[in-house]
Amino acid sequence: HVGGYLKIAPEHLREGPFTAGTAVASWDFRLGRSWRAGPVLGAEGLQLRGGEDSVGWATIVGAVLHHAEGLKVKLEGERARRPGDTVPRNAVAVLLGTRF
Repeated sequence: HVGGYLKIAPEHLREGPFTAGTAVASWDFRLGRSWRAGPVLGAEGLQLRGGEDSVGWATIVGAVLHHAEGLKVKLEGERARRPGDTVPRNAVAVLLGTRF
């Protein structure tokens, strides 16, 4: 049985010396009784107030694998230009989470 839903979580933050905006979209597909999997897409922008190189951005692509409600594994790739960087850079992360 494969089913899914779309979750979009836009966020805007204006606090301290910066303004940030984030948008994340993810789908969740059931793979049997205990497993779920889905892609994650995201984008964010950051603007520091008062600087010449004060704008940054990032795009995120990843996949999440869940087992029941206790285990979560996420593989994520990011291409970002942070404030002050002259060129965009790539990063890869593996995140592991569980509930006790």
